[in-house]
Amino acid sequence: MQYAIAHLDQDGKADCDQNPYISVDFENNLESCLEAANMMEDEGYQEVTPFILEDEGKSGTYTWEYVRIHTI
Repeated sequence: MQYAIAHLDQDGKADCDQNPYISVDFENNLESCLEAANMMEDEGYQEVTPFILEDEGKSGTYTWEYVRIHTI
């Protein structure tokens, strides 16, 4: 299981396909994921949503629907 964070940028924008940006730049455990999400919110990122990547990131692109289903 891999943790990830879906988010919009600081201006509230998504990628060109309207999918969220995905961040995995933290240690792969729940505590680190939630801490990173809080830091992103403090830095002004919008719709910061921690979630679980069931395929360990193999898909590459994730929709908001996928994120909502797998939200922590």
